[in-house]
Amino acid sequence: GKLAPPEKVQEAIDRDDIELLLEAWDMEMDSLGEFGAITHDHTKSDLLKAGIKTTPIPTRMISDIKYRDGVLEKYKGRMVGQGFKMVPGVHYDGKTFSPTPNQHTHKIMMGLWAGEDLECLSFDIKLAYTWGEREGGYKIALSYPMGFRRWNSEGEALYMISHRSHYGLAPAGREWFNTRQ
Repeated sequence: GKLAPPEKVQEAIDRDDIELLLEAWDMEMDSLGEFGAITHDHTKSDLLKAGIKTTPIPTRMISDIKYRDGVLEKYKGRMVGQGFKMVPGVHYDGKTFSPTPNQHTHKIMMGLWAGEDLECLSFDIKLAYTWGEREGGYKIALSYPMGFRRWNSEGEALYMISHRSHYGLAPAGREWFNTRQ
């Protein structure tokens, strides 16, 4: 049978595949940093110097185990912001709407492609939402997910700064749509 991914990082500790999960989570954190979507290891005073006066948004690590044709393909981690904790007018401008196709539109398009014998080109954009630019370029502080928390040598909690749109944050879909358009 297929392995089920852990619901929470804490559930992965006693698993036989913990090393593969750790590798996937590290890859996610590293790629966000390398891409410039987030920077790591900021103190509260660093946040203030960067002009961030709002409370950090909590994050969590989501895990997945991908299969293709019943064969294990890869382990995947995705760090997501808990956008439901964001306050409109404080953490963002309150705008979240972005036009997105629904299932009915998709079915009509697929029917047109099939009926007209057209070719469909689809692709995945790596870290798509993190390509989204924020209007005004404001930054958001993020807490590290449970199991990834960091402290400096004085025992002070460290945070991430999100420089671009990010998965799970309330305006992320709108920011990605505006950038893509």
